[in-house]
Formats: sequence, C-alpha cells, structure tokens
Amino acid sequence: NTNFVCGTGPKLKMTLETTEGTADRARNREIELAFTRWSKCVDLGGTTRLSYETAVGQGENFIVATRNPLILGKTGIPYDLTTLEGSMVDGLPVDGFDRHGAGGIEYDQYMNPVRYPIRDAHPQDTTMFSTANSVRRIPADFVFHMYKKERPGQLRGISQVLPALPLFALHRRMQLATVGVI
Repeated sequence: NTNFVCGTGPKLKMTLETTEGTADRARNREIELAFTRWSKCVDLGGTTRLSYETAVGQGENFIVATRNPLILGKTGIPYDLTTLEGSMVDGLPVDGFDRHGAGGIEYDQYMNPVRYPIRDAHPQDTTMFSTANSVRRIPADFVFHMYKKERPGQLRGISQVLPALPLFALHRRMQLATVGVI
C-alpha cells in the first residue's frame, strides 16, 4: 500500500552546525519551517504517493521541477513539482539514432543523464490542438527519474506487474472454458 511506503510525505530534519561546531537551532528550525510550508504548498506528500504508484504500475516515473511565481510568492521557494508518466518522456534522439535505447534521454560519456525529452502533451492526447509531437529538452538538474534498477546498464524502468501479464491470459482462457462447461 502506498500510504505505508510514503506516509504523509517527506519531512526535513536539519542538523547544520556553525563553523564553531555548535548547532544553530534557530536557523535549523527556520529552514525546517520553510520546507514544511513549501511541501504543503506543492503537495509534496501527494506527489510522492502518485510517483510511487506510477513507478509500480508503469515501471518508472518522472518529476520535473518548474519555476512557478505563485509558489515563490507563497513560500519564498520558486519551484513547483510536476509528475509525469514514462510515455511523456520519449523523444526522437538528436541524430535519429537512439544509442542507449532510453527513449531519447541524452547521456554524457559517463552515462550520466544530461537532458530529458519531455513532450508538451500526452502521446495519446487526441484533441484537435494536441502538441504531442512537440518535445522540450529539460536539463537533468530539474528532472527526477525514479525506477527500480534490476540489471546493469538499465536506463529505463520496467513495470512490476509485467511478469504477471501472461497469467491474465491463462486466467481468461480458464474462465471462458469454465463458463462454456456450465
């Protein structure tokens, strides 16, 4: 259950020390309160729960930090968080060839992500004014890519329910055969 894993969301506990080696409790408390205000304003707990659920079902999840003047005015922190499913992060590679098999994510020579191709609209959006083919390349510093790495070199997530899919087909065949007998 997502609530058991994520709870109400992340909490910040500061333990910063001054140059003299003593804790500045007032400053630490001020930072904790600022984080709490910001996390409530951006619904960090809800974002965390949605992110976890999406990662379990689809195998991966992306959270993009975006500048939001409204959030800045309320909290003093300029960033809001947007949760995206894996199909929103899938662009054509720059040179037409996806060397890493990672949906157009650009990596440096050490396999660190550099930029993520984020679609402006969901690929299944069928509205007349859909911009599903429009892709922005967001610097990796603003993107959190969450997935469970299960093998060396894995760059994208795999759904945790994927191995069970063939069982559903067998269950359906059994159900139809049972219904046919009665």
